[in-house]
Amino acid sequence: MNQKSNQKSMWVQLYPNNFQWDTEKRATDITISKDGYSAMRTASKGQNPAVISTRPLNKKQPNVRIEIKKLGSWIGVGLADSNFLLHGNKTLGAQNTGVNSSYFWQNNSSSIVRKIQMYGEQSVDVGEVNVGDKIDIVVDFDGQKIYYFNNEILQGWLPSSSRMLLEDKIYPAVSLSFGTEISVVTQDIIKLNIAQKPYCLFWKWDTQRKAPAIQLSKDCYSASRKDFPKGMNPAVMATDPLTKQRSHFRVQLEKLGKWIGIGICDERFILSESKTLGTQPGSVNAAYFYQNTGINRLQMFGENSFDNADAFTNGCIVDIKIDFDANRIYFFLEKITRIFSSFTNCIIGRKIISMY
Repeated sequence: MNQKSNQKSMWVQLYPNNFQWDTEKRATDITISKDGYSAMRTASKGQNPAVISTRPLNKKQPNVRIEIKKLGSWIGVGLADSNFLLHGNKTLGAQNTGVNSSYFWQNNSSSIVRKIQMYGEQSVDVGEVNVGDKIDIVVDFDGQKIYYFNNEILQGWLPSSSRMLLEDKIYPAVSLSFGTEISVVTQDIIKLNIAQKPYCLFWKWDTQRKAPAIQLSKDCYSASRKDFPKGMNPAVMATDPLTKQRSHFRVQLEKLGKWIGIGICDERFILSESKTLGTQPGSVNAAYFYQNTGINRLQMFGENSFDNADAFTNGCIVDIKIDFDANRIYFFLEKITRIFSSFTNCIIGRKIISMY
């Protein structure tokens, strides 16, 4: 599952920057310190107030480090272009105008939201945020990706597949709740590993919930099908279920055989000697299914399907995300246009488990 744990490191050494917050490009609820490095929301009347920096990011300075000094009920730390609306609209990373992205955290009475998000179209679940944390945002302009780190631990990355990340056009930015204060870090020498396994991808396959024909690596991140014992349509589940706080997982295909199904299921799914993932009745199960005879489809418990999906290749990355509120499953295939499944059968209230 995901990337191999022995993947080689790819270290990027970055240096202190002197980004300052722009007094002319801020919501009135946000106060900026005299030196321009700190920003705080001091009033509670405005809707999702934000501020951007005086200078944009580029290849010579593709990163910013922001420290959380005080934390209110929510925060968004990221970047935006000149189309971003600084108040009276959605938070940073959720606006569908221009390029904007953020590491977003919210703690309310019903749940804790922790995700990186991009212009309301993409999101990946990430780790907790606390006072004193240092958030790094790094833009790969060549690869068109944004990397997010918390205390130098990679939380995840998002590809900008539909809108270009252009040099000198996107700026460090923050959206702040009442009582939240942040500061640009100007002294640290920053060394980040952009090839480490992100927090959002820490899923393992379950040694107890697998068919005999499935073989797992020692670290349980990788799964393969053995020649013996024989079995019909063998499968394996992950150790942990998907939740609203952790609703996404990623699989990298190291080697393709004749067919594969990647998706989700509940505890009633039969792991061997039954139909493939996405075609079993009596269980919540869905899959992005590939077969080398030309079959490429999204399918759910044998009742719904969407044909003519893009074909898998060796090394490709598949992302699956569940929207529990909307009863939808989203399938992504690397940088290819998003594949969307709007199956609306009852999923909420059932235990959903990632499945290979």
